[in-house]
Amino acid sequence: MLKPMAFTFAICFVINILLKALIKSNNNVIDIKYENKTLKEGLNAIRFKYIFYFIIGFLIMIFGWILICCFSAIFINSKIKLLQCAGYTLAANFILQIIFCFIISSFRKCSLKSEKKQKKCLYNFSIGLTYL
Repeated sequence: MLKPMAFTFAICFVINILLKALIKSNNNVIDIKYENKTLKEGLNAIRFKYIFYFIIGFLIMIFGWILICCFSAIFINSKIKLLQCAGYTLAANFILQIIFCFIISSFRKCSLKSEKKQKKCLYNFSIGLTYL
């Protein structure tokens, strides 16, 4: 059961990274702050990103639900294994996200508490890790 769980985890991880990159709105906020865009244009761009994110997420959930229902209807005896695999994958995803948040925050804390400006690379590394 380890091989299907690893495959499912990898797929969920990649989809999660793509959806996070899709919803990032830092550039829109910076454009509004420095008046490269008007407030209305910036808010419309952010609103469009969120609506698109939720539509894509909803479509993925519907596809997953249909896939699980069809698979469970055809292979009746494998429902328990399928639910276990999905549960373990979901738990692993949550645990990995908690670990990433802890690592990112510790890198930022170390870089911001240092008196020397040599720790700037740690801060930039933590910013890069936010995309995971």
